[in-house]
Amino acid sequence: MSARFAFLLAAVLLLPAVAKADLDAGVRAYDAGDYPTAFREWWASAEGGDARAQVRLGELYQKGLGVKRNVVEAHRWYELAAAAGNAEAEAARDRLAAGMSPVQVAEARDLAMAWIDKRQQANSPLTGPPAARQTRSRQSESVAGPITGTIEGLETVAGPDSVLVKDIQRRLSNLGYDPGPADGVAGKRTARAIRAFQQTAGLTVDGRPSQRLLDRLGSTQAPARRRAATGSEDTDQRELVGAIIDGDAGKVRRLVAGGRVNVNDVRTVGGSKWSVLRQSVIQPKASPEIVKILLDAGASDASDTPCAEQALNSAIVHSTEAVVRALLEGGLDPNACNALAQALSVWETKPEMVTVLLDAGADPNVPPNEWSGPPLMTVKSPVLVKALVDAGADVNRVNSGNASVLAKHVLNCKMAGAEAYDNVAILLDAGATVTPQVRDLASSFRDSDPACSKVYGLISSR
Repeated sequence: MSARFAFLLAAVLLLPAVAKADLDAGVRAYDAGDYPTAFREWWASAEGGDARAQVRLGELYQKGLGVKRNVVEAHRWYELAAAAGNAEAEAARDRLAAGMSPVQVAEARDLAMAWIDKRQQANSPLTGPPAARQTRSRQSESVAGPITGTIEGLETVAGPDSVLVKDIQRRLSNLGYDPGPADGVAGKRTARAIRAFQQTAGLTVDGRPSQRLLDRLGSTQAPARRRAATGSEDTDQRELVGAIIDGDAGKVRRLVAGGRVNVNDVRTVGGSKWSVLRQSVIQPKASPEIVKILLDAGASDASDTPCAEQALNSAIVHSTEAVVRALLEGGLDPNACNALAQALSVWETKPEMVTVLLDAGADPNVPPNEWSGPPLMTVKSPVLVKALVDAGADVNRVNSGNASVLAKHVLNCKMAGAEAYDNVAILLDAGATVTPQVRDLASSFRDSDPACSKVYGLISSR
């Protein structure tokens, strides 16, 4: 458990319990497609400290249901729920963070910390004015570990002095990397060793020395040597990682063919698992050729790897369609860890990922989590609705509140406008049943918006 997560957990658990709004009322509103009401109900419960409401509020913010889409707010609520021990929130937070910038994640963490500060002050038995607010960087230190006013991994220095570079080179060497001699010169060999460490440590990979990097190196424990006598196996493994970072498929092939590297090597840094396969898909120079070489050699994720840290989900967020396709063609399961939900979460910027997964056999009926309906009930884009329908999604499925897919999209007419009309038409053409409930809904909304009037006309014609 990271220091940041442990701090949040302790802070949340120390907060007193408060009266909570009716969580079930929010669930009923959500199932009925009344997202603004669900948002109001869950907001009240989330502000009261209910982790179940916090994770649901996070999803509304992430998907833009009943409120304007805001990934920073979504991360904030997921973070708070995860700190209270909600495993679903922790997984959702990690999937979301994979597609966010470091600045956005830092802002979300600050908001979570500010929420805790506010709760603690509101419930303090002390009188008088509250203590002065900590600075933004101090808040980030409490949440994410000691920092110096910058986002972790982003601080660099111009023209680093030789003493700093020497210290970095010594520490890299002690950790098993190969920066060359500790001569204080930041050459190509040192830059490659830095990039390899940054990759393994989950930092921004820029290959540049900095005081921040030195501090991180100092807090990293040296791995046990597999060949203490010569270190040749460690050297080969480092060369493999370096070749992956450089996008050198030829060198990767030679190292793998030589049989002296472990394509299933996994390093755990800060609680996060980094398999060789995962490292290969998130690089700026990631290539299908390198992925294929590794898969042909038997590379895979460790069996106990969390979903957010598996190669396929990482590639969906960080890599290209070609790399994801190479993973799927190499035998990775498109239904593992609900990869389709991950693809839907990044659809606005990477729509091709949904198509790749559906083409590979991803099940279009699997709900993104245990309390949501199937994907057809949550997506709003007609392009997505059509893709899911073409892939075999059940257009007559109902959720736990007995609301049908068609009813959900009829209810969206006021918020989604023309998109709702297009979605209803797609569903009807695919065989969706017009039940009395659907007719009543369409009739009740027909005068609220021009798009609802068109939807009513479409329903009435069936």
